[in-house]
Amino acid sequence: MISKGIAPSQHKQRAKKAEKAAVTTSRDVAKKVLADAKKKKLAAVTIDKKEWLPQQFIYPEIGSRPIGKLKPADVLRVLKKVDVKGRLETAKRARQLMGQVFRVAAIDELATGDPTPLLRGHPPRHLLVSGGSARASAVPPQTSHLADRLSWLRKREFPAHRHPKEGHDVTA
Repeated sequence: MISKGIAPSQHKQRAKKAEKAAVTTSRDVAKKVLADAKKKKLAAVTIDKKEWLPQQFIYPEIGSRPIGKLKPADVLRVLKKVDVKGRLETAKRARQLMGQVFRVAAIDELATGDPTPLLRGHPPRHLLVSGGSARASAVPPQTSHLADRLSWLRKREFPAHRHPKEGHDVTA
């Protein structure tokens, strides 16, 4: 190896890092991120959410795969499954947590970088909510009943002084 210009100690270090990266899963790195959150003494509710989120959505999809082999498409697949259920805020938090995990993995040389910035704004809401109408794309499924209620209230007739723009006489 020396004749090829490669130092034996550097070769061993690279081989160990490559071996470690091949067996370190996203779950392993996420546990490290959670341990760091506990060391920072974050609020118990925050830690509970950080533990619940990967268990519910991330681990079942990509938790057992080596972190170095995950691509943006894999992360997007996880986010779509969360978002299809109408949990836009949960999808944002999942992307945020996965970004933390990938950044820690990159610092530890287990991954090449963080693919989550590429996914900002994805998946588009209009592609995920069934129905395809503008209303369906703007209103998450769990809140559509509220939109129906507001629509009913808007149609209801109010006293004249409440709606001057709708042709009611305010002075009467």
